[in-house]
Amino acid sequence: MSSEPLFRELDIALRPSAYLTAILAMAHLGALGCVLVLPWDWAVRALLAVPVCLGLLMNLPAVTSTPSRVVTRFRWSRDGLWVVWDGTGRPGQTQAGRGLLVHPWMTILDFRHRGGRRSRFVVILPDSADPDLRRRLNVRLRMEGLRA
Repeated sequence: MSSEPLFRELDIALRPSAYLTAILAMAHLGALGCVLVLPWDWAVRALLAVPVCLGLLMNLPAVTSTPSRVVTRFRWSRDGLWVVWDGTGRPGQTQAGRGLLVHPWMTILDFRHRGGRRSRFVVILPDSADPDLRRRLNVRLRMEGLRA
């Protein structure tokens, strides 16, 4: 029997997802369309449309670029340690927290920084990471029972 660990280290670089951008845009544009067809005065509809437009404008850069607070890369070592890199390129040790979703089409990870309460959620869609690495990550998450 080999003493080699079952899983290799996973180092996954993330890129902006066109799927996530489309979902965000459709949700906001759908809400804007609903607001505009309401049978209310135009001033009330305009007042309701402003937060919808602001929400789109505030969230769109987070999914189309790499701001400093967004996780751009993470590594899961053989011994179970997680290291994440943010948009500034600084690494930080974390642990996988609750709220984990493992699905063939989408994986959601909840990283909690050690020594702090700050949490970062990472949504991994089919076009945001290498398909083979995504598959390996999902298999390892299921095998090690990290689902919430």
